[in-house]
Amino acid sequence: MYSPDIAIMVCPEYVHYYVDRGYNYQCSGHCKEAIDDYTKAIEISNRQLKIYGPSVDTDYSTELYNTRGQLYAKLGKYQMAIDDYNQALALGHNNPGFIEHYVLDLRGFAYSQLSQYQRAIEDFTAAISDTAHQAETDKKGAALYYYHRGEAYEKLGNKNMAARDKEKAEKLGYRQLSNR
Repeated sequence: MYSPDIAIMVCPEYVHYYVDRGYNYQCSGHCKEAIDDYTKAIEISNRQLKIYGPSVDTDYSTELYNTRGQLYAKLGKYQMAIDDYNQALALGHNNPGFIEHYVLDLRGFAYSQLSQYQRAIEDFTAAISDTAHQAETDKKGAALYYYHRGEAYEKLGNKNMAARDKEKAEKLGYRQLSNR
């Protein structure tokens, strides 16, 4: 039977073993341990990147930064989450499967938690813009991004913009999303 702990002892420089164990920790609610393993995976991946160039695990690093950022946010460490989302966004342009609007929304939410509402609005706006040319399936994402931007406008006291965005979110199906 496969055990990431044993695999790490045998091959301590293999990124995927740390990711596997980190994922196991994450699924069992052990965020700090998951962060430690994702951090180790990022360190190894960055070393390999310097040695072998951008063809090795650069797209994997994008996902690692994004996932670790979500864990930091879950622990209330929003600035650390933002730092990781920035890294994911910087690396994501090299990854054709990268979903930029999703990370922009996560970073916008983290900015909101730090009461940096204008920066949050900028990220939600960029997320909305990124979904504008996407397929019909991204309407759910766009609905959520409009709603989040409406919340940020509300916190800034701009009730008209807040109402407009929340209405747009409902037209795109936000009400159905929130009733699930």
